[in-house]
Amino acid sequence: MHDIKIIMSDVDGTLLNDHGHVSKRTIEAIRKARAQGFIFGLASGRDIESSESFYKAWGIEGLVDVFVGETGAHIKNYRLGIDEKAPTMSRENIKSIIEHFHDLPVTFMVISHGCFYLTSLKNFDLFLNKIGKANYKTVTIDELLQLEVTKIHMFCHQHIIPLVIERNELFDHPETIGVQTADTVYEYINTESSKSNGLRKVIEMDNMSFENLLVFGDADNDVTMLIDSKIGVVMANGTPLAKNAADYITEDNNHDGIAVFLEKYILKTQ
Repeated sequence: MHDIKIIMSDVDGTLLNDHGHVSKRTIEAIRKARAQGFIFGLASGRDIESSESFYKAWGIEGLVDVFVGETGAHIKNYRLGIDEKAPTMSRENIKSIIEHFHDLPVTFMVISHGCFYLTSLKNFDLFLNKIGKANYKTVTIDELLQLEVTKIHMFCHQHIIPLVIERNELFDHPETIGVQTADTVYEYINTESSKSNGLRKVIEMDNMSFENLLVFGDADNDVTMLIDSKIGVVMANGTPLAKNAADYITEDNNHDGIAVFLEKYILKTQ
């Protein structure tokens, strides 16, 4: 593992425990890794703007060197002062997605400039459980279509997700790909966007390659980065697809999975 120079972690279900916190042990492991010269960053489906407002509460303020957000559609390198966004989804594409799923009990949501725009508060409890406290606003579908966004989410109760997945099989649009990102969340992103593509740009900024990358994840949208990185580590709470793609399985997100792996394989003893 001597080639590892950059450590990237998913947020929900990986860095955060089920209560939305980062454990003290994990924070200390990240702090030690950075002190030993490793670059640390986040790779998440979350948007960067709203996530930054949680850094202090999570205990990672000043510890994030780079952020690959919105499933690879937005990159922010704090060290190099780089901020890049992928092309936005077309209004026609977003409209076609909404029309395709409109009869299912789902809530559509997009993120723009750190604010969460929802078409309904029907599944508001699910929204809070997955995102936490954040700026939000309910809008009409017409108002939603006026926003420039890189992806669209659907929130629904867990028993509805299989219906969403089945309906996705009948949806075909060259611009987007659908993926389940949590037990109550399904989203569509640009086909060119993925965590792996975002990470490729990040590591190339420092003249590195995937051979220098260690990643932590838990969900299906982590699969590409788990496969492409030198070392892919999945949490014990990870999905079957994520576990099959990983090189290692560590403890779950409620039992310091990131810290356990870093302490055992990466951190130098003092």
